[in-house]
Amino acid sequence: MADNVQPSGPEGLTIKPLRTPGITSPPAPEEATPDAESAATPGMEASEDTDFASMLDDYEQTSTSVSPGDIVVGQVVSITERGVVVDIGFKSEGLVPKEEFTGPDGELTVARGASVEVMVKQIEGGDGYVELSYADARRHHLWEVIEKAFTENQTVTGKITERTKGGLQVDLGGVMAFLPGSQADTRPLRNLDALIGREMTFRILKLNKKRNNIVLSRKVLLEEETTARKAETLRMLDENVIVSGQVKNLTDYGAFIDLGGLTGCCT
Repeated sequence: MADNVQPSGPEGLTIKPLRTPGITSPPAPEEATPDAESAATPGMEASEDTDFASMLDDYEQTSTSVSPGDIVVGQVVSITERGVVVDIGFKSEGLVPKEEFTGPDGELTVARGASVEVMVKQIEGGDGYVELSYADARRHHLWEVIEKAFTENQTVTGKITERTKGGLQVDLGGVMAFLPGSQADTRPLRNLDALIGREMTFRILKLNKKRNNIVLSRKVLLEEETTARKAETLRMLDENVIVSGQVKNLTDYGAFIDLGGLTGCCT
């Protein structure tokens, strides 16, 4: 067939297809084999970065988030010369001044492993520690008790520690208060020093936390007790009823007797 006939030249010479000298068909491209190290490095770096970021995020989520002024519970992990080291679940341990756990006898009142409630004072304290305070945490809760007592007209108990100008200073368990001399009793007391060292119950007359000012009264409570006894005595008192009392004063014309809030005269 015509399609299979090779083209012929003069005198029966067969004509072959021409090829350009020096040029050959390019070999089939070989499949490039990437360098294993160079190919793996970028992926490994990305993976390591991702893992580190994930670990950091997990740590920060599990670590307690604290701010100055927070009240937290921690565990004493060690006691050093610098203070009491407390683990509060934060990325850094906290440090409480040693004197805040020192009793009147100079002995420590806390041991390793004890759970303590502390207030966060400063996040970046000395040497990487969080600055904590055990005393401030106690004082915070004590103020809550004092404020509640004042609002609900309840009593508080304190120890009279010293004489001050115009009255006495009272320790309410870590918060100091003032007892005016005129509020120490229902009658004027000539020797206020005799009350120093005594533990008593008081009513709060005034309170100003911002100024750390608390004014107490023992007189109000004594008057309330007298009024209650008087009411009870009047309820039981009647003619020809025999009662007992305490002699308060003797005069030429008779004796004054305290019948329990009421004073009677016996001639």
